[in-house]
Amino acid sequence: MSFKILSLDGGGVRGLIGLQILQKLEQQKPGFIGQADLIAGTSIGGITALALINGWRVEDLIELFEEDAPKLFWRPRPYGISNLKRLIRPKYNNGGFRDIVDKLFADKTLGDVEGSVIVTAFALDNIESQEADRRWQPRMFHNLGQNDVNNGLKLSDLAMYTGASPCYFPSIDGYVDGGVISNNPGLLALTVTQDKTINLSDRPAVDDIVLLSFGTGKYQNYIEGQRHDWGYWQWRRYMLDLMLEGSVSLTNQQCTHLLNGRYHRINPLLPRRYHADEWQRLDELKQIGQDADIETTVAWLEEHWSSSL
Repeated sequence: MSFKILSLDGGGVRGLIGLQILQKLEQQKPGFIGQADLIAGTSIGGITALALINGWRVEDLIELFEEDAPKLFWRPRPYGISNLKRLIRPKYNNGGFRDIVDKLFADKTLGDVEGSVIVTAFALDNIESQEADRRWQPRMFHNLGQNDVNNGLKLSDLAMYTGASPCYFPSIDGYVDGGVISNNPGLLALTVTQDKTINLSDRPAVDDIVLLSFGTGKYQNYIEGQRHDWGYWQWRRYMLDLMLEGSVSLTNQQCTHLLNGRYHRINPLLPRRYHADEWQRLDELKQIGQDADIETTVAWLEEHWSSSL
């Protein structure tokens, strides 16, 4: 019996691409999302993962996304007066963010949902009692195992934690966006299933795991030449992409090596760059998702996900 993991990348408004592809696949293979044994997500992918296990349908999430993205990336007028203020304050107030997650989750907690989920975040302070042990560290919030300590956490708070992207939003309760550690949470999800400190009643063997990974679009990133004798000024335009895309690519390679054909990733090529808050281009992003070629993914689902699809 296979153990099915659905993994959802972060990417801000580009998350609409992944939602559109999910909808296309659900139309061709109804019920495949509900057959996932575990849904993992980072940032917008984490919010989507929480919404799916809370009973939201993909088509309703797309409608909510289109309606509320402008409210998410909203700020009171004083934040927009001066570019200087953007250097010392986050670009957006998180009031609209809180309104959206409250609409999605109300007072539901991680222990209230039936499906299994993992969302990533990054703790800026682990608040250890011993000063020598105090540091920032990654966090993976999940409801796997028996009597998990995370079960009392509100889904709305977890959504805020995983989506609190630095520079865009303030940190929330000491947490920032899980994308700073891994924008593609597939390998983290696989690792958690093998964590012996988690009391799983029916732990899957690695050879029984199948993993379907959804990206939010990729760029043709490269730097020509063999030697680059650069300092900060030259590297500054590449550093964020190097760190984010590098970790995504590494996760993709590692999952491929560990799972071979039981791992599949769908991540369409983007025609241009889209900022995480560029909600004005939602129609373009939606079209990219609608135009994505899912033929290979459908064939993979038929072979690895479930013979009943």
